[in-house]
Amino acid sequence: MSDDSTEPGVATDRHERLDSWKQIAAYLKRGVTTVQRWEQEEGLPIHRLPHAKKGSVFAYKDELDAWHSARARTGAVPVAPKLESPQRPFRPGWVGASILLLVLAFLAGSWALEKPPLGPTGSVAQTGMYVPRPFADDSAVEDHPSLSPDGNQVVYYWGRRGAEGLYVKAISGGEPRLLLRSGQEAVGHPSWSPRGDWIAFLSLDRENRRAVHVIAPAGGPPRRLTSASGLGLCWTPDGESVGFVDWNVEGEPLSIFKVSLKTRERVRLTMPPRGTFGDTHCAFSPDGRRLAVTRFNSRYQSDVHVLAASGQEGVGDRLTFDFEPMTGLAWAPDGRSIVAGSDRGLSRIAVDTGDQPQEPALLVGGAKASYPTFSPPAGERPARLIYVSQIHDVNLWRVDRDADGSSTTRKVDGSVRWEDHPAISPDGQRVAFVSNRTGTAEIWTANIDGSLAKQVTFYRGPVVISPSWSPDGQQLAYTSQVGGNRDVYISGVNGSKARRLTWETSQEENPSWSRDGRWIYFRSDRAGVGQIWKTPINGGMAVRVTDSEASQAVESPDGSHLYFVRKWDVPGVWSRPVDGGTEKLVAPDVSEAFWGVSDRGIAYLQMSPTLSPEGPTIRFLDFNAGSVAVITKVDGTAPIQPGFTVARDARTIIWTRLDRSERDLMLIDRWMP
Repeated sequence: MSDDSTEPGVATDRHERLDSWKQIAAYLKRGVTTVQRWEQEEGLPIHRLPHAKKGSVFAYKDELDAWHSARARTGAVPVAPKLESPQRPFRPGWVGASILLLVLAFLAGSWALEKPPLGPTGSVAQTGMYVPRPFADDSAVEDHPSLSPDGNQVVYYWGRRGAEGLYVKAISGGEPRLLLRSGQEAVGHPSWSPRGDWIAFLSLDRENRRAVHVIAPAGGPPRRLTSASGLGLCWTPDGESVGFVDWNVEGEPLSIFKVSLKTRERVRLTMPPRGTFGDTHCAFSPDGRRLAVTRFNSRYQSDVHVLAASGQEGVGDRLTFDFEPMTGLAWAPDGRSIVAGSDRGLSRIAVDTGDQPQEPALLVGGAKASYPTFSPPAGERPARLIYVSQIHDVNLWRVDRDADGSSTTRKVDGSVRWEDHPAISPDGQRVAFVSNRTGTAEIWTANIDGSLAKQVTFYRGPVVISPSWSPDGQQLAYTSQVGGNRDVYISGVNGSKARRLTWETSQEENPSWSRDGRWIYFRSDRAGVGQIWKTPINGGMAVRVTDSEASQAVESPDGSHLYFVRKWDVPGVWSRPVDGGTEKLVAPDVSEAFWGVSDRGIAYLQMSPTLSPEGPTIRFLDFNAGSVAVITKVDGTAPIQPGFTVARDARTIIWTRLDRSERDLMLIDRWMP
């Protein structure tokens, strides 16, 4: 491939895998060093095998071809063009509101999955230098900490039931002191000024409008500074201005602005590329010359960038290349590194590394980490670090129906992390699902009881969701965002012969197979709104199936009709003939992500207090009888997560439940630079 128009060589099998840097470089007609640089700087789609040997990589020729074509057209790698609103809320109350405020529903539903610390599949070095200890150690949610500049106090959000708000607590101990209660507006994300005279925070009102305020550390009436649209606050080192996230025109990429405490003048500091989600979380370097941001190429993939704090346009430096969702970042007091929280844990990222960026060093693993905050050293007093440790144990639960109508409910064996997006195999003996048990969210399969689990995908960070079995049980279709936006992929059940099926610049997701195995149905917004399309599995033009909005679809057992739901806030299952015709409402009380089609009928989970006053229930609409029966009650004390599947014989149903959720402040009392 030359610098002008030479294309990569195309083998007989376009989806053939290249299994080393040498093979990839030869295919692209470049040196190994150049190809490795392309991966780091321009998003060349490279995959890694699931073990610790860093050099074990592979790539698919069709993905390389698509990347090269886009690069030749635009001079850059493709980015996601249009990002729609999140499809479902995470959970009610301030925790849900805070996530909306901070990540604009980035963790919506579990589509952007919580993950444990990186295991053998990733490229983060583990260190054992730091041993954090619990700080507040309360059963209620503790979140969004910020250390006072003298390191003696912490302001944070405390989700104590009935008294949610901002609290201040001394490092030496004692009861927290209420600073500001949540009321008509939820409050959170406090940030102590470098001079110690103000605490900035974000508010969210009932109409989803956000704003930046300041309040004196001793309390008193808050002062509103400006509106905001996203997550993250950061003070300039002189304490004169507050950095925040907003946009000038709704729909453009989120950017970092700063607002003056004295004049309330707003200045835009970053201009992310058009078509990206934008910049969130920010931190000024100790000398005030540089600004670190978490830049999201799409809603679900981010990396750390460092830019000039002056607001002058420039490329800046990209420090990480994992596309790993990150939540909060802070400069180390010496200005030589940045500490960031992510699903892997707490990591340190070196800043000034020349042309060879270093891999992040994992400081603390074991749980997701977020919102790190430092206090600087002074004299004999060392620097301190506080962050949030989060553990979410999401499990698959199953109910087995007996011939006499009785049922048994049990938990599917899994990990202590996150399993969701279940799909029962056609023979009812296995289940495919998404798990982050090895460090990043990947597709897995297991026996129906969870035993003999096997990993299918090894994408090492990008979103991978929604597995769907082929009718013969030999292949899986799923959604991945490895290429920058969501697309549909197909692979063997063992992960072999993986290939990308959709190539549009729009978002394609929620695949399902036709009964004859010749087509894949999926949701696509290529026409401007989410609709159901289908495409041949062996390639060809995609065909739009639904005229109106729709998000998930499954063919009827005989392949004559298509059942589909519209979106999370429009309940109901509709049907229409596969070859076209009138849409008909089949079941009015079914919600997206909580239903499935068997050979005998539609199973679904009903959680409406009005329609199911006795608590959540699993119900079954029998095709022949046309009636709905309650199969079993579901424990409503644990939050139910999106994800539902039913076996073809309707004897087994699996759903997803959050069994454990903890969010605690952790203190590292002596930070070692």
